[in-house]
Amino acid sequence: MREYVKRINQKASKLSNEQLLSILNELHSENESLYSLIDSLSNGLLIVDNNFCLLRNNLIVESRIPFSVHLDEIKDSNNPLWEYIEDEEIAGFFKNCMEKEITNSTEEFSTVTSGGSVRFLNISISPLMQEGNLCGKIILVNDITHKKNQDVRLHRMENLANLTNLAAGMAHEIKNPLAGIRGATQLLA
Repeated sequence: MREYVKRINQKASKLSNEQLLSILNELHSENESLYSLIDSLSNGLLIVDNNFCLLRNNLIVESRIPFSVHLDEIKDSNNPLWEYIEDEEIAGFFKNCMEKEITNSTEEFSTVTSGGSVRFLNISISPLMQEGNLCGKIILVNDITHKKNQDVRLHRMENLANLTNLAAGMAHEIKNPLAGIRGATQLLA
């Protein structure tokens, strides 16, 4: 697609209005497909510039990270993203990544939703490159609550299995002396 746009840019002065309109419609359709793809992701997505100002986001990210305002309201703002995040740990993580110029990082966080339930998030920051230059960050927000809950259940099951083994071992250790005492009492009788 990049090469296609470059070639059209070079030949734009030679194209008719109908040809330019057709190309513009194709580009619009391609952009809509890409935006639709971004909005269809099951993970939250934030695209920010080097100052952590919001460039683009998908719909699901607002249900993952608690923001103080709707993200459409801050796209034209020059304020960094963390100023709009209600969770102090997540906001601090983003601020730290910008201040220390961290381009690759992953952290896990727990947040409380507006309904009061606890959610576990895995937030990854990756560099956004354009023509070989760093021009921002891609932030992926993955809800790992289900996985964490499964891990807790598995840990509980392991603990119950260990407790069962301990109880069986103790029963065996208690049974042996009792059997010996019973045998001795039978011999005495």
